Amino acid sequence: MSIARALVLGGGGVLGISWETGVLAGLAGEGVEVTDAELIVGTSAGATVAAQVSTGAVQGLYRAQIDQTAAREPKLDVDLPAILKQIGDIVAHRQSDPEAARREIGRIALECDRVPESERRALIGERLSVHDWPERRLAVPAIEARTGRFTVFDRESGVGLVEAVAASSAIPLIWPAVTIGSERFYDGGIRSATNVDVARHARRRLILAPLRMTDMADCIPQADDQDDLWIEPDERSSMVIGADPMNPDFRPAAARAGFAQGVRTAEVVRSFWNDGT
Repeated sequence: MSIARALVLGGGGVLGISWETGVLAGLAGEGVEVTDAELIVGTSAGATVAAQVSTGAVQGLYRAQIDQTAAREPKLDVDLPAILKQIGDIVAHRQSDPEAARREIGRIALECDRVPESERRALIGERLSVHDWPERRLAVPAIEARTGRFTVFDRESGVGLVEAVAASSAIPLIWPAVTIGSERFYDGGIRSATNVDVARHARRRLILAPLRMTDMADCIPQADDQDDLWIEPDERSSMVIGADPMNPDFRPAAARAGFAQGVRTAEVVRSFWNDGT
């Protein structure tokens, strides 16, 4: 069923959350309310933002990033570039068989949990002020670790919102895969940083992408009749996010950079978002 507009929020670590929140707040401050989309898709870090803006006011979320009253975020002692390279090598080796690549990544994800799964769930629970699915359409992608199957959780899936967001943002080798039913699920951003094709029935899609990565081969390309607008970090935002996207100390800086970018792009987004409406 075709819908008019979708907001797609991609992955990008803790600072991706801050940047996306800032962009949305900057747009809203200029009167461009894109969180009124018929569908919001949130992957990994974007899953947190999607859940937050679906149930709360974006300006309050932005202020919480600036004054550091947002939920606690631990500093991680991990070699993120090495982990991303390991995952990237698997994807490249199995380029023609995305599910096989995701199964292999799932296998290494299940070998060791750096922190207890319950601890990670609690952290995600703190991020979300509301733990129930919103009435509006919200889609949260994740990957079933054992099979490599791409899964999209929503209000009708029978899965709790906290569990869905935790699964979508469970970066392999950093955060534990999340148990849902008899299976465990990990970061939907491994398939695509944005999974924009989850919104394939939307005629117009606004995509916020803190990080751009190569999509897996089973991602559905943009249709000829679709209109997409991508917002990616500008030079200032990239300097903040790129240094260490998992470092919570830089949340205020990333949020402010996103806010400024939202203000600067407001007229372009307004024209795009309201075209034909």
